[in-house]
Amino acid sequence: MTPPAAPVADTALTAGAHARFLCHCLKVREDEVRTAVHSGCRSVQEVTMLCGAGGGCTACHRKIRRVLPADE
Repeated sequence: MTPPAAPVADTALTAGAHARFLCHCLKVREDEVRTAVHSGCRSVQEVTMLCGAGGGCTACHRKIRRVLPADE
């Protein structure tokens, strides 16, 4: 008899940026912030309004700014 197969990990949640919290206070992952930016957010405030990141202690604002596109 063979042992049961190990569960397959959800690669979307375990690979690199997808699994990392960018905002620890509100448990917002980096991929959620990137999705907000791709949806049109162009400031920390807009990202906060869309996905919540940055709405706690504000320590992640610097990290959010790194995800935002550079000013043209």
